Amino acid sequence: MEGGDCTEEETEIVGGDANSDDEQAPTSGGPGDFEDNDIQPPREGWSETFTGTAGVHEFTLGDDLDGVPYGPRVQADAGESDLRSPLYWFQRFWTPEMSNITVAQTNLYAFQRMAATAESDEQQPSRAFKSIDGREFHAFLAALISLGIPAQSNYKKAFQERNPLNIVQEAISLNRFEQILRFLHCCDNNKDDRSDPLFKIRKILCALNENCKSSWIISPICAIDEMDVGWRGLHKHKERITYKKAGDGFLIYALCDEGGYVFNFAVKFDPLWRRDIDGLPATFSAFLHLVDEMRMQFPNYQYGEIYADNLYSSIPLVQSLLKRKIYYCGTLRSNRKPLNFALNDEDPVGTIRQLHKGDITVMIWRPKKGKEVRMITSVHRPVKVTVVQRKKPTYDQDRRHFIRMFVDVAVPDCSKDYNFYMNAVDIADQLRSYYTTRRRTNKWWHRLFFFVLDTAICNAFVSYKRYWEIESERREQSDNVDENPTPPFRSLTHREFNTLLAEELLALSKGSGRKRKRSASSSSSSTSSTVKRLVARRRSTPGSGGATDNEVRKFLALHRLEKMVYRTTECSELSDSPRHYSRDCMECKIGMQERKRSVYFCTECNVGLHPQCYTKYHLSRAGKN
Repeated sequence: MEGGDCTEEETEIVGGDANSDDEQAPTSGGPGDFEDNDIQPPREGWSETFTGTAGVHEFTLGDDLDGVPYGPRVQADAGESDLRSPLYWFQRFWTPEMSNITVAQTNLYAFQRMAATAESDEQQPSRAFKSIDGREFHAFLAALISLGIPAQSNYKKAFQERNPLNIVQEAISLNRFEQILRFLHCCDNNKDDRSDPLFKIRKILCALNENCKSSWIISPICAIDEMDVGWRGLHKHKERITYKKAGDGFLIYALCDEGGYVFNFAVKFDPLWRRDIDGLPATFSAFLHLVDEMRMQFPNYQYGEIYADNLYSSIPLVQSLLKRKIYYCGTLRSNRKPLNFALNDEDPVGTIRQLHKGDITVMIWRPKKGKEVRMITSVHRPVKVTVVQRKKPTYDQDRRHFIRMFVDVAVPDCSKDYNFYMNAVDIADQLRSYYTTRRRTNKWWHRLFFFVLDTAICNAFVSYKRYWEIESERREQSDNVDENPTPPFRSLTHREFNTLLAEELLALSKGSGRKRKRSASSSSSSTSSTVKRLVARRRSTPGSGGATDNEVRKFLALHRLEKMVYRTTECSELSDSPRHYSRDCMECKIGMQERKRSVYFCTECNVGLHPQCYTKYHLSRAGKN
């Protein structure tokens, strides 16, 4: 959360009104009893008695969507096999038209560059560019996704290592991958409007934005926050960002739904959105721009709730949202005009003071000594106190260390809801950071291209997971079990989703259509070629064994590489230490005389192994047996 947000580790609140659900009375007396210069009396029109409409209206999207659960829109002709395929969901956001634009402009830019630098097949045949097509671009995307599982800063290493779990080498060669990455382009430099600061990526950005809005039914509760696309190079629109993990770069305003779905976004320096909506400054106008774009997709959207941090919270913004029949809740900065009020220094922990003006409530709360939390809300009318559980470290005398305990803490209901619903944009950032397609580049707009690609993949994963949650609930609630004989469906994890998506893109690049798994023939042929090279290398070594390829293949079929999970003391036989998630790689320890840890292990041998050491270790064992 940003500075000024509600803290997650609060101390237990004490005070006479902490456990009361009634309206909180001011603790500092009447308006005329203020003595501290920092504490201002209520402004004109504000009172300490709530005069608005108690409660909120029921959320609605219109008669055609009322009662429909929030989630992805599914095409009528989509079968169950399609809905189980990551490629189907990915193509809802990264459409074939976007691939065609990228392929055509990449070929055009490559030949323009070669003509400008006098590069030809006769002069520099090694650097000559051959046109790419849709199939080869799918292989390029498969390689980009595979390089992020797990994320590797040095992608050349992935092309050189013999790793049976990675399909990068099967997708594309290293030289061709670097060549496509070098000439990757999405616009025509000679025809597009160069006065637009985003003309390099405009077509792809707009296409993804429209696909995200048209592929999802919005939920009653959303969040708006900033996303950060890191960029270390020079750019006139680069922002100084110290409160985001990605660091300095480009700011993107985003409206996200529950689960981290990016419904709508706007780049901060994009000139297409207005900076003076309702006469408000640019930051508040960006907020209203996202809301208005969402309401264009759902014209009958009314009485939804939007949560945001203190960057956007202001009384004029909340008033503009109320005119649109939308409720708002967020933290408030202490210097935000036209309302400025505070607590007395002698007020105890747990003190809550509220000021009201119509349906808007401004609240100040003291969660612990020396800290004040200010919030503005039109959702909670008025603010009441609720009890939540918070983590509190407690020292255990027997174990002689701190243990995690949960205590009941009284907090305002607006603070509780804010902490629960505000994380939608943070979840979207978190999903993009796990298995990113981002590569190091010298072109600033490449970072936005990778942002578009990562957002398309993450939105596809969130849509896939949400659809099968709805479908599982529907099947469980079905009265006639005979009509739904399908066994319970286990949805893929994020890593499994990206892995299967890369394999389906690779199959699509080979012209074999969408496939659900890597076929046994392709898997065995890839493994066979790797085995033959390593067996031939081992046979050329004096004193090595003479195992045949069939013997090696049968030996490898008995073994499986899996990632370790946390084991309790009852399952300690699967791990040397139940407190550790990793183990020593046996191949590095024996063959290289180095101690390196790995989170993977062989289920048959019960030893830790790196994925790149898996085949080599078992080939040495197969030769000895």
